Amino acid sequence: MRLPILAVIVAAVLMPNWVMGSWRADIRLPVALPFIVIASTQPMLLARRLAIGLPALAAIFLGAHIWAISVSWRALDGLYAEFRHAASALPRGARLLVVWSAMPPGKEIIDGVPPILTRRLAADFMHMPALAIIDRDVFIPYLYTGWTAVAPGPRNAGRFVSQGVPISPELLIEAAMPPANPAGSVQPNILGELPYWADWPEKFEFVLWIDFGVPPPDLPAQLKPWAKGSFFHIYLVSAR
Repeated sequence: MRLPILAVIVAAVLMPNWVMGSWRADIRLPVALPFIVIASTQPMLLARRLAIGLPALAAIFLGAHIWAISVSWRALDGLYAEFRHAASALPRGARLLVVWSAMPPGKEIIDGVPPILTRRLAADFMHMPALAIIDRDVFIPYLYTGWTAVAPGPRNAGRFVSQGVPISPELLIEAAMPPANPAGSVQPNILGELPYWADWPEKFEFVLWIDFGVPPPDLPAQLKPWAKGSFFHIYLVSAR
């Protein structure tokens, strides 16, 4: 297995961040590599105490990890349910722009779980808005990778990119100030697509702002409160 393992290591080093519409492709082989190495080793006889102690210790660590993940997922399920309830107020087919604030210190702690075992990540909420696609048929601008059968309808042309993520509050505020493209500062990507957030007041009808319970002190004038939860706000995009 020496050559196959070496080949996996080389492939992991050379793997780009995006492959065939999949993000973070470069972390997938490194995750699998330790298991390949373990499966490729030849067992050797150990002292009786080690033969009993090591599996017992591994079982304790595994059990603690499974417990922590179960508790964290249960808590996350409650937050997702909170969002789905609030999103039921969205009109069907609404165009939804997603804004993602930085997670404030302390918000990563999960009640009842020692931080050494697991923490809440901001990335846990990246795909949460897609639940509104299932429930309310909303349009989200970074769903379409070009590698799947999912494609935007004609009414949403020019409002999406093939590779994208939620935008930051800074980008939202910057793009709300006319002109959104001063002196051509907003440039197309390698696929010829302009940033989907450019001129967002003209392109989107609602904004989901995941603020982790810390609402922004100043909102763009185009945003009006529509619905909210403990860690997000939904705003209606209206004319000035």
